[in-house]
Amino acid sequence: MRCSGLALLVMLHPSLSAQTAVVSPSGEWRAWVFGRVGAGRGGPFANTSGVLTSLAGGVAGSYGSMLAMVRATDTEVWSFNDSGSNGVQDYGLLAGLRSRGDRLFVAGAVGIAQATPVGGTSGVGTLTPDRRLAPAFDVSAHADYVAAGIALTISGVLGPNAGTRYLAVSLEADLGWFGF
Repeated sequence: MRCSGLALLVMLHPSLSAQTAVVSPSGEWRAWVFGRVGAGRGGPFANTSGVLTSLAGGVAGSYGSMLAMVRATDTEVWSFNDSGSNGVQDYGLLAGLRSRGDRLFVAGAVGIAQATPVGGTSGVGTLTPDRRLAPAFDVSAHADYVAAGIALTISGVLGPNAGTRYLAVSLEADLGWFGF
């Protein structure tokens, strides 16, 4: 009885491995550049009703379900006056996971960012940057087709103080390789 069960498994093994090789696209590379525009909250306005404009850009790539991303974000009050703006700028390096799929997928990443409050001055009018390394995150839902697409993104930095912390919801345009 044991021998016949083992023989059956051995006969099925080649056909099972052939099926998984055809179905599994887990080893494929994907890469894209992105630009984002959205609304944010945080920075010097963490305890008020102020809304920030968030602009971001970066590069992302994935191999199977692994994801890596480099992004630069400027989240500030958008105005046409001459006075200085208030907000947060950050440069981040993130890693995470993405779901399967070429046209529709979800991606999530965490990492570290150098966050800088914007608009702070000392008593004599010189900029006093208070750069901090802080945890960063990025979660997005993508709808892409071969080389272009869009995404809805929630991103931010969890800095140690209000001047280096924000949350933004953005619409993203993607350009790159997403498969067939």
